Amino acid sequence: MYKSTDFQGVKTQNSRKYRAHARGLQASVSHIAHLSAESEKAIEAYLVRKVKAAGGICLKYSSASITGYPDRIVMLPGGIVIWVELKSKGQHPEKRQTIRIGELRAIGQRVEVIDSKEGVDSLLEKEGCHEI
Repeated sequence: MYKSTDFQGVKTQNSRKYRAHARGLQASVSHIAHLSAESEKAIEAYLVRKVKAAGGICLKYSSASITGYPDRIVMLPGGIVIWVELKSKGQHPEKRQTIRIGELRAIGQRVEVIDSKEGVDSLLEKEGCHEI
């Protein structure tokens, strides 16, 4: 027959594994939350909110026939128009997007690639925009 003390080591081992697993899950959840705050969707929502607060308009651009154009057209007070390509933190435009950005710049259009909320703030500060 087993004594209750025979399983104490097993309980302790399992408790340690459980705690280590729980810490790993908690770290994963924190990492996912951090990534979602830096996702293209989150940055886009932030851009729209900040442009509106500055008295501007932020249109979503989509072409049914030609792909690769920037995501948004930002129109700020004073006649300022900026095409904005949004990316998740640390990401870069794809080849076809780079081609479209080059085409727009070649005809005198201003295009910015933004991959963070700080990038949104920097763009608006450069233009002298403040929340109204």
